[in-house]
Order: sequence, then C-alpha cells, then structure tokens
Amino acid sequence: MIHCPKRKRLAVGFPHTRSVTQGGTVLVCFFALQLALPTEWNVDYQAWAQSPAGIEEISGTVQSVDSRERIIKVSTTRGTRTRVLELDISRNVAVLTKDGAMSLDSVRPKHQVKLTYDANLQLVTRIQLLPEDGNAASPNAPRMIEATELGGKNPSYPSVTADGRTLFWEDEGMIWTAQRENSDSLFQDRKQLLRGRHPAISGDGKYLVFLAPRSDGQKGESLFSAIRQSTGGLTRPVELQEFRQLTDVKCPILSGDGKTLHFVVNGELLSSTRRTSRGPWSDPKPLSEEHPALKDVEMMWPFVSPDGLHILCTDTTRKPNESKPNLVVWSRSDPHATFERAGYLVAEGLPDLVGRSPRYLPSTRELFLTRYSPGRASIWIIQNFTITAAGD
Repeated sequence: MIHCPKRKRLAVGFPHTRSVTQGGTVLVCFFALQLALPTEWNVDYQAWAQSPAGIEEISGTVQSVDSRERIIKVSTTRGTRTRVLELDISRNVAVLTKDGAMSLDSVRPKHQVKLTYDANLQLVTRIQLLPEDGNAASPNAPRMIEATELGGKNPSYPSVTADGRTLFWEDEGMIWTAQRENSDSLFQDRKQLLRGRHPAISGDGKYLVFLAPRSDGQKGESLFSAIRQSTGGLTRPVELQEFRQLTDVKCPILSGDGKTLHFVVNGELLSSTRRTSRGPWSDPKPLSEEHPALKDVEMMWPFVSPDGLHILCTDTTRKPNESKPNLVVWSRSDPHATFERAGYLVAEGLPDLVGRSPRYLPSTRELFLTRYSPGRASIWIIQNFTITAAGD
C-alpha cells in the first residue's frame, strides 16, 4: 500500500495536501494518488481505506532497517509494479517467528517479511520474519547485525569480555567502550577512554592492551597496558618494556585470564606468557615454531579462540571491500595438537563473510568483525554463529 507517513513523505513522491483531521489525511492522500497509480494499486488501496480497523499486511523484502531511528524500507510488488516503502516502526513492535519473539536487530536486509501496518498510528506494529519458502524463519539461524548504536565515524577492531557485556573498540585513533545487558540488548553508555588503537581486553575485563605512540618519542607505536579498577576506570597506561625493541607491532590478543599475549610483528604471529596477571612477560616466540603449517603465512588481524582450537585471520590477498570471502580459520583437534587445517569462515544462510579483525565469543555464540563500505568502517555481529570452515 501507499501511505502518508507522519513525516509527510510519500514513497512515490507525488504531491499531496493535508487535512485537519487524521481521517481526512488518509482520504486526501488517497485522492491525490488515485489519479497517478496503476489500476490494481487503486482498487487495493480503496479496499484498505474502507477497512474499519485501518490495518494492513504488507509482504516484501527488507531493503534496510534503522533500529535507532525506527525506520524500515521494504520493497513490495503489486501486479507488475514494484515500489520501496519507507515506514516508521512502533517502539513496541513485535518481531516474531514460528518459534518465538526476537529483537528488532534480528531483521536484516534481504530478509522476507510480512509487516502489520496500523494506519491510525502510521506505524508498523508487527514484523513476521519469513524465509524464501514462506514459513517463519528460525530464531536459531545465524543473522548479521550492524552495531549502529556505537555511532562515531569509523568504529572498528572490536574486543569483547568473555561474558559479552563489555565491548572495546577504536574509532579515529581513540579507544571507546560500551556495555549491554545481554546479547539481545543494544550497547549503551558509550565512553571515550584514551588515545590508542587495536584494543585487546582480557576475558575477565580487568586488563587492557593496546597500541599507542612510543613513549621515547621515536617513530612508530608500541604496546601499552592499563588495568581496570573497581570503580570502572582505568589506571594510567604504561608501556610494556619487554616489547619496546620490537617494530611494526600490531593486533594484540589477550587470553581469557590475561596471562597469554599474542600479537603480530611484520606479519608473523608471536606469543608471550606470564605467570601472574601482573608479572613480566616472557620473550615472544613465533607460533610457527610449534606449528609448521603456519610458517610463511601472513597473519593479519588474527584472533586465537578462547579454547585454543582456532586461529581466525584475514586473507590479505583479498581486500575487505571485495565480494569474495576473506576470513580464514586455522583449526586443530585439541589444544595439544598442531594447527593443520585452513579454510574460509562460513555462516549458513548468510552471504560470504568479508571483513577483518574477527572476534569469536563462545559464551553467546557471536562473531564480532569489522566491515567496510565506501569511505566508512563499521562493527557487525553475527549471532547464532559456530566456527565452521568451508569444506567442514
């Protein structure tokens, strides 16, 4: 249907006038559009306009969803004509599948939906998720969500605590943090912490490692650390002297207990350990010494899974804005075995996974990653995700 949304815009852009009463608004909008629309659209619109309840069901394909502004764009076809409708979403919208309720963030582009539109409220009050066969989609299927609530210019390089409630990321050379109640909640209370890049938080959220300009004034960056205090703030960052002699350091990764630190130097993944959470770090060693299959493999934007069974990284031969998959996973059968198998990450029912800095969270089965569109970076979350490589 063609509606007159409350922001006074029309999906097809025809001029219209506005009556004093809400009922008059609908009739006047209909009168203005009736002269220009195809016959099959006019008949359908008349049937809807005469409905006492003013309720309409719209089936179509999602073009975009803005969960902050509460707007959904859906393409729908009537007869031989296809139009894109831009509709406002109720704050109390029900997002449903055959297995139960879901959050608005579960609705994504290209999803088949059936919308319930209330003309009196001029709002979408219900969204039914449908796969291509017309049956309701399962809430357990992988789904990709953009973390639009983070705002900023180029949010990237996510790092999450083990419980999934606290997120750290970088944006334009600054490190930020935000929190959420659970995996169905939005991240809130975003705060700018300090200048730096590539944040890595320990699983317990107590220890933060990141990149910042060297303290000796020389060119380049070095690894710094800060401890999270009971008040929620951070101690003043200190440079990790054990790694000060290294150059071209990137991509730190902390283990859950904060006692193992991985990072990249000149494309090679190194590892260092310490006995206590505040003890000195050991001399870093290349992982390829224990895992020959990793020799001569350029590890960019890597991540070591908490169970130690997987290494995720980015295939540098494929750019993050290409359509080809570029997220690679190396796997092993147990923590004492060597990494042998490699393949591209896949998520059933989703397009090829493209991006960088993947971070997997077993407790919530979520994959955080950075994706790129022309001129902008953004953080995305794939929910209901299990690490699987193509060919497994």
